[in-house]
Amino acid sequence: MFGDKMDLLSIGLGVLIGIIVTAFMVEIGMRKILPWGVTSRLTSVWNLNEIKGNKQLLIVAEKIENVEIPKDSRVVVKQKEGTARIKGSEVVVNLNVHSNFAVGADRALIFTSSIHPDAFTVWTTNEKMISRLTSEFNRLWMEGK
Repeated sequence: MFGDKMDLLSIGLGVLIGIIVTAFMVEIGMRKILPWGVTSRLTSVWNLNEIKGNKQLLIVAEKIENVEIPKDSRVVVKQKEGTARIKGSEVVVNLNVHSNFAVGADRALIFTSSIHPDAFTVWTTNEKMISRLTSEFNRLWMEGK
């Protein structure tokens, strides 16, 4: 009778240890898949003034539709048509533009389509990505006409 109780206790203790070890391993695995400090997210709610910060806003766009561009921004566009809302900003035309993004002081928006009010964007604060987008803006700006 005492042996039967010890067998049940051993089984229960084994199951409990198994659950704890499994939970611990799942937690470790999730850290590799979803690291803490995620720096990017997909959104449809955005405002160019929010990402500007204290730095000049840098924008690259194939097309800009019905979006107010903050004053003193620098904009590289594929076509000059439809840029009436870019007043107060420096604009350069570059036919090699094939992307749509806006870079601020410490964050950027990467648009999944042309820049328009309902566009989906990837909002990022990843330093490497911001640096790469800034470099791409500078390249397109220097090549522009």
